[in-house]
Amino acid sequence: MDLRKPSFFERYQLHRTVNKYYSNFNITIEYPQFTKEQLSQALKSLIQAHPILSCNFFKTDEIEDDCRNYVLRPFEVKFDDVVSYTNYEITPEYFQYLNSIYFNLDEKKPLWKILVNGNYVTIVCNHTYLDGNSGVGFHNELIANLKNQDCQFESILTNGNITSVPVPIDDVSNLYKPSLFFKIYEIGKHYLLPKEECFKTIPISIGQKVNYRILQFTNHELQHILTRSKSLKFTSYFLSCAVKVFRQFHNDKSVSLAIPMNGRRYDNGLDMFQICTAASNIIVNPEINDDKVGEYISTKLATDLNTRNPFYVVGLLRLMNIGNLLKDKIGSFDRSTMEVSNVGKLNVMNGWFSQDNGFSSHLQFNIMTSNSGLSIVLGSHDEVEDIMKEYVDMLKAELLN
Repeated sequence: MDLRKPSFFERYQLHRTVNKYYSNFNITIEYPQFTKEQLSQALKSLIQAHPILSCNFFKTDEIEDDCRNYVLRPFEVKFDDVVSYTNYEITPEYFQYLNSIYFNLDEKKPLWKILVNGNYVTIVCNHTYLDGNSGVGFHNELIANLKNQDCQFESILTNGNITSVPVPIDDVSNLYKPSLFFKIYEIGKHYLLPKEECFKTIPISIGQKVNYRILQFTNHELQHILTRSKSLKFTSYFLSCAVKVFRQFHNDKSVSLAIPMNGRRYDNGLDMFQICTAASNIIVNPEINDDKVGEYISTKLATDLNTRNPFYVVGLLRLMNIGNLLKDKIGSFDRSTMEVSNVGKLNVMNGWFSQDNGFSSHLQFNIMTSNSGLSIVLGSHDEVEDIMKEYVDMLKAELLN
């Protein structure tokens, strides 16, 4: 049964999926002890509550039109379709492996999967109808559903007989609907204002290697960092440290920053399983002193949060050929120096958040806080590998100084 066409933002993600511009994001959590039977029942309950988890996008017979020729369809989902048991350790090599996992459209398989090793559970997600906060919500609901102690194993999680899924976010929210004035202003700015020269290495290409490193901080160390941040919120303070250290290797160019924003902060009624994000993009030029960088980032980020302008910028995708927009990035230098993606605090023993850098950034800081402290999975493109060991050591020292 055809449920609906993709939204403009889903079409953006479909292009990234079809052309392998981006593999996935993933969240690994240490769970309380559970059985295979409990996990099957918990997943069945989760899919019943959120039937879009039993769907994929399928190409229709219509003429190709910037991925408008896809529809969302449900199907039967078996336990073995989405759950694999492995023997991994939480190492950089594990996140390298996770980054090699791609999802396909036109298949009767969901756009997510789970890897299990003992009490450690990783959800690996395509970005089409899931974002980082969706992944957090998935884990929270799954853990809550595991409480049923006496249950039977369910090999079939859903038979696919569903009739509706959440409508696209742009049909139920004004978040991605810019005004006419905003459209004119942004288009004019794009064509008339010169772009600032920022740090760059080699042009963007498909499948550039990403190397991973894990930074762990205990609760005591985290408290020390938060105390030093003073009036700054964590993300702004962390980025100020990251920029300060980066300048010791490259001090002659501006540094471009991307900070993903959670759109659900503006509307708690938005469904958990629909992508709802945008990025605050900030350029820090060499003239800004190290001791002023944190305040500068904080002010810019606060402005974007208040105006919602980054979401309106995403809404401009409606006016563009999305496929051509992404294709034109190949061979360009149009990526951020750093991105910081923070999914916040989870009430779990341990957790790690990671993802593909794709076309987004040279350095990707993926941050999560658990009951054991702060974890950062740092993904960096191969072309900056020559500085990364020293950079990470210096960043740790700067944070803990």
